[in-house]
Amino acid sequence: MKRVKSYQLKPMNILRLLVLIALTVTTIVPFLVLILVSLKTQNDFMINPLGIPEQWNFGNYVTVFVKAHVGQAFFNSVKITSVSVVLQIIFGSMVGYALIKMNFKHANKFASLFLLPMVFPIQTILIPIYII
Repeated sequence: MKRVKSYQLKPMNILRLLVLIALTVTTIVPFLVLILVSLKTQNDFMINPLGIPEQWNFGNYVTVFVKAHVGQAFFNSVKITSVSVVLQIIFGSMVGYALIKMNFKHANKFASLFLLPMVFPIQTILIPIYII
């Protein structure tokens, strides 16, 4: 029968654990603050912006969906995204098939040209695109 190795608290393991805890807290706390603020009335927010609401106001969500037409905007986003994903799958599979089956002189360079946008995150080109 194998013995189960016990977890040892080495300094490096403690450091890793502290980094993971810090990352978890910095991720979860803003989300919780967002939820708490969205459930406050305007008066509660003015009195205590970061505190727990005295009265939970779910009417804010109804107001956002009715007045700002968030439901319609979400539906439009789903339509546009689904059409673009289907088109990307169709054209991507055709290009992939052509790159694999057809042997031509610069096939590797052409494949690299398709892979190049995946190397750079979209955030690196947003400002230049906006300026243009």
